[in-house]
Amino acid sequence: MGESRQAWTKVGEHFSSLGDNLKGHGSRAASEAAKAKPDNAAFAEALRAMGQAVDKAAASVSQAVKDPAVRRDAKNALGAMGDALTTTLSEASDAVGDKVKGSFGSGKGPRPGPDAASAGDDAPSGG
Repeated sequence: MGESRQAWTKVGEHFSSLGDNLKGHGSRAASEAAKAKPDNAAFAEALRAMGQAVDKAAASVSQAVKDPAVRRDAKNALGAMGDALTTTLSEASDAVGDKVKGSFGSGKGPRPGPDAASAGDDAPSGG
């Protein structure tokens, strides 16, 4: 199971890198929004500023999706996750196969049932 552990560690590292990239984009957007803080004197001005903040947040998300580093990290993270799932399922399949082989013997024919001792009798049954 060492391969599974390594594969999942790699998934964690890639998602961590992706998270750092997205956090950077969010921090820049928040910093810009803080600089454009509205004057609370008028309700209309507050609404306008809130609209601008929403626009900037949407632009930040859009920019993050277009950022090659974010795209690379997302691709790497999802690829590593797929590899880890494949490795884990393969190891689980092997373990189940080993258990089944152990339960049913060598696989050379069916195991005799409880009536196997009487199956060889050629004597006619009561009658």
